[in-house]
Amino acid sequence: MENKPTDIRERTFRFGLEIVKSIDRIPHTRSGDVIAKQIIRSATSIGANA
Repeated sequence: MENKPTDIRERTFRFGLEIVKSIDRIPHTRSGDVIAKQIIRSATSIGANA
């Protein structure tokens, strides 16, 4: 069985990393860039508040 992190800081950090990696799949258009920036801000803000 995989060793899953239980600490909220570790989980939110990993979540933020996965989101940042996923953003590269969004098309580099004007609207895609705006959406990508918003996704990164909202997905990584939970780590700042944990």
